[in-house]
Amino acid sequence: MNSANVENAIRAAATPAWIPTRSGARFRPLAPRVEDVTIEDIACGLAATARWCGQTRVLYTVAQHSMEVADRLDGDERLWGLLHDAAEAYLADLPRPIKGECYFRRYTPAGDMYLPFAVVEIEILKVVAERFGLAWPIPPRVLEVDDRVLATEARDLFDAGQQARLPGVEATPYPEHTEPIPPRLVRQAFISTFEAFTAERFPRLAED
Repeated sequence: MNSANVENAIRAAATPAWIPTRSGARFRPLAPRVEDVTIEDIACGLAATARWCGQTRVLYTVAQHSMEVADRLDGDERLWGLLHDAAEAYLADLPRPIKGECYFRRYTPAGDMYLPFAVVEIEILKVVAERFGLAWPIPPRVLEVDDRVLATEARDLFDAGQQARLPGVEATPYPEHTEPIPPRLVRQAFISTFEAFTAERFPRLAED
């Protein structure tokens, strides 16, 4: 391989990998850009992603989980609740017990870099926050509700014998029961929820 080919190979390897999205964007999870984020792509990805690795009694999506969190919040926290898992539209969902064990390898001229999954996830969420005008970091109240919704899902989506063995479920479930929405309806429901929340934040845009 001549020097020009070597240089091109190094440049290609150093360029962050990208994934195609429904909107036609090239989203680079290791180098996310605000202009590549759309609510349609987020809705598409989350509506097609199963919570709990798909091991629940009935298929239950990350998009519905996000709506369940949002419905229990107020103000801008509602939009954060809807988007708190938006990075999973581009990374897929990993169960909490193994997220801390997963890394991305990225080539650099100085050698390989190993980026923790959580770091990559946070960088994407920061870009999502910028795209939709949300203050960083995610409000603590959103994370608290997220934990309680997770506990509610554990109660309602697993058989009684499995519930005691689920890791990381410590919060108090909500009294309301989780009713899974058919996947074919979830994407549009997610977008409609987003439109309702943003209309509340920017009423003049809704009038236009």
